[in-house]
Amino acid sequence: MTPFTLPNPDERQAWSVDAWLKVGPFDLIGEYLDERVRPRTAPGVAPAFTEFEANGFYVLGGYYLIAKKLQAVVKWEHLNPGQRGNDGIESITGGLNYYIHGEGLELMANYVHTWSDFREANPEFGDDQFDEMLLRMQVIF
Repeated sequence: MTPFTLPNPDERQAWSVDAWLKVGPFDLIGEYLDERVRPRTAPGVAPAFTEFEANGFYVLGGYYLIAKKLQAVVKWEHLNPGQRGNDGIESITGGLNYYIHGEGLELMANYVHTWSDFREANPEFGDDQFDEMLLRMQVIF
């Protein structure tokens, strides 16, 4: 989770849990995270925001089409920023990972479809659904 930039000092409590299952050519990964943010008060200064709780999860499935070389993946993500009612955002991703030299040199191509409950309820902020095509290269040395 990316830290929030807040208008005054805060206290945060966060936790997450994740799991990974690998069976032959199939991978299943999941993670859940939660963060509670409270304003810290100073004498004579009113907090500039109210307490909120952000949480989210993802579930990713992968299957090797060619052992240790080409992997198809699908991922579902949900984030509830907790700032306003009905402000969740969700994405579904489909893609391919090509391992040139293990995870040390890898090409990734993903198509991502995202929809936003907040933007659906507040169309002045833009489209409530959008699509992206991401191409990435990972180099580890």
